[in-house]
Amino acid sequence: MEHPLVPGGTATFTRSRNTLEISVLSEKQVAGGCFLCFWLCGWLMGELFASFALCAPKTPLPVRFFLLFWLSFWTFGGLMAMYTAVRSLMDRQVITLTSRNITITAVLWFLRIPLRFSLGKVRNVRPEEGGTSMNNIIKDTGKTLLAFEYGRIPIKSLVAMEPRETFAMMSMMKESGFLTPEHFNPAALAEMEQAQNEGAQGADPLPPAEATDKGAATVAPSEEEVEIDEEVTEYEDGEPESR
Repeated sequence: MEHPLVPGGTATFTRSRNTLEISVLSEKQVAGGCFLCFWLCGWLMGELFASFALCAPKTPLPVRFFLLFWLSFWTFGGLMAMYTAVRSLMDRQVITLTSRNITITAVLWFLRIPLRFSLGKVRNVRPEEGGTSMNNIIKDTGKTLLAFEYGRIPIKSLVAMEPRETFAMMSMMKESGFLTPEHFNPAALAEMEQAQNEGAQGADPLPPAEATDKGAATVAPSEEEVEIDEEVTEYEDGEPESR
């Protein structure tokens, strides 16, 4: 059963014995995503044309060197466009955490595109400022992404969230026991521990009577209440004397 990660947020979580799954709705950018899909059709034609020309036996050697150089950048640009198109059109992202892996899955209609990372190589888990796929270079969006290093490769989540949601997700990952303090960025870990301590200090302790046995303690009536009870009893036994 899914539960909201924070009240009023867009993320939900499902917790089982062996898995923590966090689902975050994505704000689609249909116009930008459709434009990239249209551009990728032209990109595919250029990729095929350059590949055939590179492999043709009559292509001059200088032209082959140029095509090889051009094709390298053209392929990289197309892969980045595919990645951005998926982020722009995806319905939601699902972050699944187990004792061995953390998996970030893009859900696009009926497609599920997972990226799996072994926890043994995950380090420096932290929140990082960022936006959606089309404005990720803008740092003042007011939203954050889950970021970490996988070996020496920087990894970021696919959907930006409110900072409180990202912070709650990281705290839940730590409390699940799948991630240890060594996985987290020291500054982010200190912030989580400070928030946890403040929450524990701000909690109101139960009164001694309630802490011992809820509902079992009785409060002795005051003298004023006793007098009122006696007066009521006097009215019930007979008519009060006239003054």
